[in-house]
Formats: sequence, structure tokens, C-alpha cells
Amino acid sequence: MAEIEQLIVQRNQARADKNWAADAAARNRLTEMGIGAGRQHRQDQPAPCLRPVALLVPTG
Repeated sequence: MAEIEQLIVQRNQARADKNWAADAAARNRLTEMGIGAGRQHRQDQPAPCLRPVALLVPTG
């Protein structure tokens, strides 16, 4: 569980820093672990997919 939370924190920081490579690496690792950390899209652009995506935030 600690690794998942760490990856979420890393991904959120990478997104804030606009470090898209680090964002993708963390997202891919979460996906490999079975955690759906799908890609977000901007409100003014069409969605890349039709399934809803939730932003993961660490708790605690």
C-alpha cells in the first residue's frame, strides 16, 4: 500500500511540475499494479475515452 501512495504522490508532483515523462511512468506503474490511474482530459477538449476516470489522491 505504501508503494501505491508513494506513486500517487510522485504522479501528482510530476503533473504539477509538468514533467509528463515522470507522470506517465508513475501512471504506467500504477496500471501494472491494477490501479486505474487513467489519463485526465481538459474540459474544453473531447474525452479520449468514454469511461469515467477518477483522480487518485493519497489518504492519511
